[in-house]
Amino acid sequence: VAAALQSSGYYIDKNVADQYDGTDLLELDVVATRYSPADRSEALFEVKSGHDWKFADIFALRGWMHYRGIEDGIFFATQCNETRRKAYSIAAERLGLKFILCDDPRTTGVQAALAGAGITVANDVGEHDFLALRLLGGT
Repeated sequence: VAAALQSSGYYIDKNVADQYDGTDLLELDVVATRYSPADRSEALFEVKSGHDWKFADIFALRGWMHYRGIEDGIFFATQCNETRRKAYSIAAERLGLKFILCDDPRTTGVQAALAGAGITVANDVGEHDFLALRLLGGT
């Protein structure tokens, strides 16, 4: 996920830890920042593989967003208990999160899953292309 976002022009911080007096408060998987000529926006991504995650992980993401002052949260999973898939999606939506289930963890599958959720990726046209042209010396 981080690689797909980074190749799409996002600045990526991975495994961001926050501590207080030597005690771990949280560890964030990916904080993606998008810069445009007009502003800056951040999104927090929690990435899960396998079936070892629960509703508590979705609620934790919402809490971490509030704690860090980040408005956009994306819960990205490569596998999901099929009987709970709809419930996970509804819980995420009610919490103001995007829930992405990606059955294909290859780069193209991740990019397609992100794009399907409305997240700008390398194949999209828009500000990213303007930024890339400027970085490469274009107009």
